[in-house]
Formats: sequence, C-alpha cells, structure tokens
Amino acid sequence: MWKTNEYETLLANLRNGDNATYENLVKVTISWLKSTAFSIVRNKADAEDAVAETYAELFTKCNKIRDAKTILAWLKTVVSNKSLNILKKNSRSATAKEKTLEYFVNLYKGSVPDPYETAQVMFYLTKLSDEEYRLLKFRYEGYSISKISRLMSLSYGKTQRLLVKVQEKYINFYKN
Repeated sequence: MWKTNEYETLLANLRNGDNATYENLVKVTISWLKSTAFSIVRNKADAEDAVAETYAELFTKCNKIRDAKTILAWLKTVVSNKSLNILKKNSRSATAKEKTLEYFVNLYKGSVPDPYETAQVMFYLTKLSDEEYRLLKFRYEGYSISKISRLMSLSYGKTQRLLVKVQEKYINFYKN
C-alpha cells in the first residue's frame, strides 16, 4: 500500500487533521475493511456500520497509535472488534421467531419441515438456556468452534464440550 517511510508521514498528517490524507486512507482501505467486517457479521449493513465506527475511532484516536507502521493492523483490529461487538449485540436480541424448529431444521436439512416437526423443535428450543441456544445457532450458521468461543467469551474446550452436549440433546430429543 505505502512505502515504509510513508507511514510516518501518513500518521503525522492524520494527527494534524489533514482531511485529504484521511480521505485517501479511507479510499485505499475501505474495501479491505468491509470485507473483514463482512466475514465476521455476514450482513452488509452491519459490516458498513463496523467500518464507519472504525473510521470514526481512527479520526478521534489516531494520537494513540504508537508506531505508524502498525496503522493497518490497528484498523483491522478495530474493525474486527467492532464487528464482534455488533454480532454479540445481535445474538442477544434473537427473536422468538428464530427460536423455532423451522429455523434450525431448515439450516440442518435444507428443507421446510412439517408443522408437527416445527412444534417439536420449538418445544426443544424453549428448554435451552440462552447460552445453549446461541451456541447451537452459531454452529448451524457455519461458524467454527474457535470463532464461537471468541463470540461467546468461552474457552475453546468449554465451547466444544457445550456444543457436543447441546447437539446430543437435540439429536436425542429429535429422534424421540
């Protein structure tokens, strides 16, 4: 992107409030940051929010960046954290509609379940704790165990154990 000696100038100009430098940085990094955010939140609007919050933070906190060469890493870290915060906020506000068997069966089977099956799964999901529900939801949405553990602030091992437990409970319930 820039030569090594240009990072110092870039950061100095940002600290001095040079709008042209700020706009140039945005032009160069916006697609990369949107891609990073989207890979986490999987929603265009949320990804754009995370990127906008990141640029706002850069504008107000560029004085806290110690080493000019790390500005791109700083941007990626901030956009990743903003995206994870948005994802956590969204997962806490799951609607009752999502807590239906249809939601999980469609993800799992790729088909539309019958009403009886939907009622069974809905009943099962109401028996889950919020933590178990979010864990199951994230897993069926295709998140890796390591990403789920970060999103839920759990250790990798605990996430793995909980996931196995919830999936076994779900399979046993579903078979009976």
